[in-house]
Amino acid sequence: MNALIQRIVLRTVVKLEFLPPRRRGNPLTNFLIQRTEVADHFDADYYLRTNRDLGDWRTRPWRHYVTHGRYEYRSPNEEFDARWYRSAYADVGGSTIDPLLHYLLWGRSESRPTKRRPKKPAVKQLPPTDVWRKIAIMNRYRALQPPHDDPSSSRSILVVDLKVPTPDYDSGSVRAYEMLKLLHEQGWKVHFLALTPQCETRHYQLLTEVCASVNVEPMTLLEVLDHHVVPFSHAILCRPEVITRVLPLLRLISPDTKVLYDTVDLHWVRFERQMSYDDTMQLEQVELFRRIEEFGITRSDAVIAVSTADQATIQMVAPDVQSFVIPNIVSTVSRGLPREKRSNIVFVGSGDHAPNQDCVRQLVEEIIPLADFPSEFGKFLIVGKGFESFAEQSSSDRVEFLGYVEDLDELLRGCLVMVAPLRYGAGMKGKILSAMANGLPVVTTQIGAEGMNIDHEVNGVLAESPLETINAVRRVGTDASLWETLSANGVLHIENVCGRRAAQYALEAALAP
Repeated sequence: MNALIQRIVLRTVVKLEFLPPRRRGNPLTNFLIQRTEVADHFDADYYLRTNRDLGDWRTRPWRHYVTHGRYEYRSPNEEFDARWYRSAYADVGGSTIDPLLHYLLWGRSESRPTKRRPKKPAVKQLPPTDVWRKIAIMNRYRALQPPHDDPSSSRSILVVDLKVPTPDYDSGSVRAYEMLKLLHEQGWKVHFLALTPQCETRHYQLLTEVCASVNVEPMTLLEVLDHHVVPFSHAILCRPEVITRVLPLLRLISPDTKVLYDTVDLHWVRFERQMSYDDTMQLEQVELFRRIEEFGITRSDAVIAVSTADQATIQMVAPDVQSFVIPNIVSTVSRGLPREKRSNIVFVGSGDHAPNQDCVRQLVEEIIPLADFPSEFGKFLIVGKGFESFAEQSSSDRVEFLGYVEDLDELLRGCLVMVAPLRYGAGMKGKILSAMANGLPVVTTQIGAEGMNIDHEVNGVLAESPLETINAVRRVGTDASLWETLSANGVLHIENVCGRRAAQYALEAALAP
C-alpha cells in the first residue's frame, strides 16, 4: 500500500473514530487498521510484557490492541508511549483520536517526540574525604585484630530496612518482625537499622525484645559499623531503596559479610502492572526500579523472595544467584466462628499501598452498588488506615470504614467472606493469608492468588471482573458446603505453606555458610 493510499485509509479510520461511541471499534475500522502501517508499529512481545492483564487475549495481542488497547491508550511499542503522547499535546488530549493514528498522520511530519526522554542524571558527589579516611582506619584496625575464638561472634547479623516494622498496620511488617523473632530464636545477635526516623514508641520497644540493638536515623550505617570491631558475618538488606543506599558502602567497609537481599516483593513487576490502571505510573519509574532490583539481585550473595512466583522471576534475571523463598509467616491459625454465626463481607489493607486504593475504589464504585445480597450477609467492612477520602465520598449505608483495628484476627473470625479484587501487585498478599488463617473464605483475582497455590473452589475462589466477584461472593455466602470446604482447606493450606517451621528451615538454609 503506497503512502497516498495509506494516508487516505488512516484519515477514513480517524473519521470513523469520531462517530458516536457505539460505532467505535466496529468491524470496518478494525479491517482498515489491520491493513495500514499501524501494524508495523506494533511490537507483540513488548505489548505482552507491559500488559499482564490480557487474560485469554494473550494469544492474540494484536487483536486485543486493535479492538481494545487503542481506546485504552495502551502503548504499541517501546518507543511510543500513548498515554504520554496524549497528555503532552493539547490537540491530542482534547480529542478522542487514537494517539498513534495522530502521530502517523500529523505528529511524525512535525517531528513530535513520542515518549518522555529521561533526564540527564545528576553527577553524584563522592563522599567527603573524612568519610573515606574513617573507612580506611576502620578496615586497618579490624585487620590488626586477632581472630576471635568465641563462636557467637560469627552469628552477628545486620538487618537494614526502610522503617521500623509496624506489624499491627501492614502484612509486610508482620513478616519482617516474625523473621527478626526467628533470627533471635536461632541464636543470632541481631542489629537492626531503619533508614527513616518515623517510629512509634511501642514498635521500637517491640524490636528491643528480639534485637541486640535498634538504630534509626540519624544514626547512619557508617556509625553502626563503627561500633562493631568484629564485622557482621551476615547482613539482610530489605527493599530496593535500601540496596542503593547501603549495599555499595557495606561491600566497601565489610567485604567479608555475606549479604542477602530481601526483595519483600518485586517492585518493578508491581509498577509495570500498575501502568495499565494508573496514568501516574510512568515507564521510566518501572525501568528505574528494574535496574535497581537487578543490581541488588546480581550483587548480593543470595536473594530472599516472598513467593515462588517472585523466585521464578529472580532466577530468570540471575540464574546463578542462590534464591530462597520465605513467605509471610503466620504464627497461629483458627477456624473462627461457625458459619451461621458470621456476617459481613470484609476487605483489609493499608491505604498507603496503591493496589489497595484501587481495590477500595472498585468496591465503592463498581461492586457495592451492584451487589444485592441477602440481609444475613451484613455490611461491607473496609479495614485499614488511609481510606478517608473514600469514606467522605461514600453515602451508602451498606459500607462501613473501620480504619485501624487493634485485633484484626478477632474481626476476621466473625466475618463471612473476604473480598480482594486486586488488579495489580506482586509478592504474597498478607490480607489473604490472614483471612485463610482465620477460617475466612477468600474471593480474589489471579493477581491476588499469585504465588500462593490457591486452587479455585478448593481453598479459595477466583473472580476477575466486578460481576464475577459479586456472583462469587453470593455463592460462597449461600452455599454452606462450599463455605465449609474453603474454610477448612484454607486453614490447612496456610499451616503447610506459611507456618513458622517452613520459614525457619528456609531462613537457616539462606544463612548457611
